[in-house]
Amino acid sequence: MLTKSQRPLNEDERQRLNYMQEHVLDPVPAVAGIASFNLRWFGISIGILALCVFLFIKGLHRGGDSSVIWARMAPLAFIFGVLALFSAFIAARSFFGLTFGRQQFARDLIQRIRVALENGKASVCSVKSNRVIVIEETKDAGVAFIYDLGDGTSFYLRSDDYDYYPESTTGTEKPWPAHRFDIVRSSANDLLVGVFGAREQLEPSQTVPITEMPHSFLSAEEPKTETILPGSPEEILKRLGHRPAHEKE
Repeated sequence: MLTKSQRPLNEDERQRLNYMQEHVLDPVPAVAGIASFNLRWFGISIGILALCVFLFIKGLHRGGDSSVIWARMAPLAFIFGVLALFSAFIAARSFFGLTFGRQQFARDLIQRIRVALENGKASVCSVKSNRVIVIEETKDAGVAFIYDLGDGTSFYLRSDDYDYYPESTTGTEKPWPAHRFDIVRSSANDLLVGVFGAREQLEPSQTVPITEMPHSFLSAEEPKTETILPGSPEEILKRLGHRPAHEKE
């Protein structure tokens, strides 16, 4: 069963928004790892560039019996130096692009949170289900859930958000997937406030390995998350291209 309603944000939801606002710039392990890699890449490139510059200058000014060898080394040092300079430029651009991009994202998110708090109204999607099929997590799109609504339709969720938000600001983990829960968004700008009211752990009737889904599913933009689809979870899973492992053999 699924119902939609409008109401004022309650205290828990306001706390969630304030928590998001305070922690929006908290380090993200994946982002920090990429930034660290870019810095190391930049440092190595600069080191190689410095060595190439040294060898190039030596090759131009070296005298004596070994001048022929050094003269031949100079063009190689020049070529590798250019490549090292280009590599350092790419690393620096990637690092600063990632840093400034994340800061811009944080500024935009903070602005959306402030608008949501000032507006003070919530759009609530309340879900109650006794059956769910889970499609295992993908690197880019997260876990997919297909909830049976009991009326010949199913509710489709696909995002890491729904796996994360049932955890409260106090660190208390709530059951997920759950028999019933509320997806709360701001009425002002559709910002996802979180998943609330999750209770009674719902054991999946089926957990589908991502290897049993077609490659196109990994980057599919349809169906959209939070969509009601006609058919049972099994019918929708089949429409998404699921092929059990035994059928592939």
